[in-house]
Amino acid sequence: PINCVDNIEYKKLILGFSKKQIKELTPEIIEFSELGEFIYQPVKKYSSGMKSKLGFAINVTVNPDILVIDEALSVGDQTFTKKSLDKMNQFKEAGKTIFFVSHNIGQVKDFCTKIAWIEGGKLKEFGSTEEILPKYESFLKAFNKKSAKDKKAFKDELDATRFYIK
Repeated sequence: PINCVDNIEYKKLILGFSKKQIKELTPEIIEFSELGEFIYQPVKKYSSGMKSKLGFAINVTVNPDILVIDEALSVGDQTFTKKSLDKMNQFKEAGKTIFFVSHNIGQVKDFCTKIAWIEGGKLKEFGSTEEILPKYESFLKAFNKKSAKDKKAFKDELDATRFYIK
């Protein structure tokens, strides 16, 4: 069976790394992922948190100019989340572009300088964190006060206006 180390190699090959570069980077990936001996297990046996740790570790060792993080920090433990945020802050200080997709308002507030509020697959608001986050928090407060029937009606209306690719 294919184990995690094999998957690291495959992913890095796809990204254009040489076998030599992969061999040099793999220990860094393993260390960052905090998976220990689980690194030699098939990925299909991993929890969602373990998969997230591995994916994040692989992606940050590429040293990308643009990093996309989609809810990746919502499944890890607190120490890994802090380590990941520290790494993201290093990238931010280096002037890299980071798309941080999250529903964690605290992390968004601490990390982001601009926010794109997407609702129903459409851009609702875009601007500075100081401008957009209070609007989003106000929306959440009002939404949470709605009855179950009104919440469902709102969600149904959003679903009706979404664009789906079939």
